[in-house]
Amino acid sequence: MGKSVETKIGFRPLGWPLALILLYWFTRLHNLDSLPVFLDEGIHINWARLVWRLQPFHPASDGKLLSIWLQAIFWPFTGTLWVARVSTVLAATVGFATMLAFAYRLLTGMGPVLSGILYIVFPLTVFFDRMALVDAVSASEVILLLYLTVHATRSTSRRVGFLAGLILAVTLLTKLTNIVFIIVPLMGLLILSTPEKRRLAVRQSAFIYLTAAALVLPTVAILIYFGGSDLGFDLLIFKMGDWESGRLESVGKSFLYIMELLWIMGTPGLAVAILSGAALTLWNRKSLPLYLSSILVISTAALVGRTEAGYIESRYLMVNSHIGILLAGYFLSQLWGVICGSSKWFGKSGMPVRRVLAVMTMSAVMWPGISFLFHVWNSPHDLPMHKDERWEYITGWPSGYGFREIAQSYHARGETVQLATFDLGGWQRLSVYLPPWSDVTPVRVSPDEFASGLMPNANLGRLLLVLDHPKDDEHLSRLHLDLTTLATYPRPGHESVLKVYA
Repeated sequence: MGKSVETKIGFRPLGWPLALILLYWFTRLHNLDSLPVFLDEGIHINWARLVWRLQPFHPASDGKLLSIWLQAIFWPFTGTLWVARVSTVLAATVGFATMLAFAYRLLTGMGPVLSGILYIVFPLTVFFDRMALVDAVSASEVILLLYLTVHATRSTSRRVGFLAGLILAVTLLTKLTNIVFIIVPLMGLLILSTPEKRRLAVRQSAFIYLTAAALVLPTVAILIYFGGSDLGFDLLIFKMGDWESGRLESVGKSFLYIMELLWIMGTPGLAVAILSGAALTLWNRKSLPLYLSSILVISTAALVGRTEAGYIESRYLMVNSHIGILLAGYFLSQLWGVICGSSKWFGKSGMPVRRVLAVMTMSAVMWPGISFLFHVWNSPHDLPMHKDERWEYITGWPSGYGFREIAQSYHARGETVQLATFDLGGWQRLSVYLPPWSDVTPVRVSPDEFASGLMPNANLGRLLLVLDHPKDDEHLSRLHLDLTTLATYPRPGHESVLKVYA
């Protein structure tokens, strides 16, 4: 297969992956801060600051840890959102490269290249690879765990088993919900091992679990007994909702909602390709594709079965993004062979008209993703998204529109001033856009404190109030404050607006 790639495509064995990685970097780094900071990004960045204030375990109470430490390495001191998001891109690059290596083993002909391009224009990954969130980091860890498990179950090398155990531990400590991927070594044992090497696979799988346990259990003990953390289980149980009544109905709603998100953030063509690829692997029963499909099905079933639809977001699908693209590539490479009458892109049996038809088919699958990519770069406020997520990231109060403009405007004036918000999220988003040396200081005050005339710090200049409407309307109405509107910053769609008051 390596020879086929080199002679038919014209790349050296490492040429096409390098070219795809460079293209991937360009698509992810270009206009990286075009979308303003999202509420959860502000939280994560604030947690990264706390790491440098000797509070490294704070994010564990939300079920997250190592991704925050990664951000802390790259972004402890400055006020630049761009650098925080770069840390995600760097972690996501590891997953992308691992996916290409996986594709090289799984697919033939141009299949690996096709999978790389599919991932680059996959709207789900285009959006979340470029955000300072945990999801893209988890996705990279999962695909790396899958890849190392394949090698471990077919090798006598303890080094590979140790690496797989290490990545399993890292995956579990990155996000609490990644606990579902504890099944990966077991599925590798059951699906990938042959009867002749079953004992070897059992030993390797046991070694992976023992290595992971040796790393995870002491860390959990430290978090509980020294960090005072609940590890995020309270939040996880809250999102599960009431399972004593209407469970089947809730599962059905969650499944339909996930399919709706996949249809929008995956585009119809890619969504059909992913689902068709999973079905094809189950039909063909080849070990490696079946291994990928089983992990996808089990982890998605866990999401559907244990989370109410109202708490599901498309970023929760990111963790399986590499698997989905590999399955889509598996299906589309087979489809190419059917259209061209050959399993190779430039096989002699392929008629030119068939090749044109195959190219048109692949272009039709990819075009919505390419269009989405250009929107992300240039006009993120026009992105085609689910109405709930459009409100969350663009038009509603969790988005960063308005906060960026306010912070940059007052920073440019050079006036010593405090910008006060009633909520922690507003303070965090303002602080993301203000460097430490700025004359503008974001502060958080309670509504009652502000009404009583409390100044957080009189030495930091006059106090201005930043309110988010309609979210803060209740506070404003209850306190009967006599305020003067200085500036208004409407978000796209005018569903919400930020106002600065004196």
